[in-house]
Amino acid sequence: MLQQTDVQPIQKAVMIIHEMSDDEKIQELARLREKALCDENF
Repeated sequence: MLQQTDVQPIQKAVMIIHEMSDDEKIQELARLREKALCDENF
C-alpha cells in the first residue's frame, strides 16, 4: 500500500527499509525506540 503512494519521500523511505538487512532493521528499530523513550521524558 505505501509503495502505491505518489509521495516521493514516502516511496524513498519504503525502498530504503526494504533494502535494509535484518540486522540493520533491528538496529534502526532499537534506535527509534530509544529516541521515543527519550522524547517521552521531556
